[in-house]
Amino acid sequence: MRRFATLPLFLLLVLSVGCSRVNYEDTLTVGAGDVKAKIITAKSEQKVTITVTSTDAPVNVHVMLESEHKAAMDKLTNYQKPDSAKLLASKDGVREETFEVTVPRGEFAIVLSGAAKTTTVKVKAKG
Repeated sequence: MRRFATLPLFLLLVLSVGCSRVNYEDTLTVGAGDVKAKIITAKSEQKVTITVTSTDAPVNVHVMLESEHKAAMDKLTNYQKPDSAKLLASKDGVREETFEVTVPRGEFAIVLSGAAKTTTVKVKAKG
């Protein structure tokens, strides 16, 4: 009897762990020549809707695994494009854009670059 009493609690725990979705929002300043990254954790593979809004200048947005973001940032700092094979998604010249990307379990990065002047950028990621 005692074993059956704990079964509903166990099922609730299993379901709540499996349902962790990405829910991230931040605002940052990107200056001319800046390359900025935000690292986000996904508890499971999932589709994530990313919305980027830049107030004063378009920016380039690159989404990749966290393990790839330092190499990409080095290339972007030297005004080169990151390796497209290592990107999960990429959009150039974004003022306001929403796109979907499937991210694996673990950490992924949203990297912003390419602003011609200082701009405020709002980033949302929702799974």
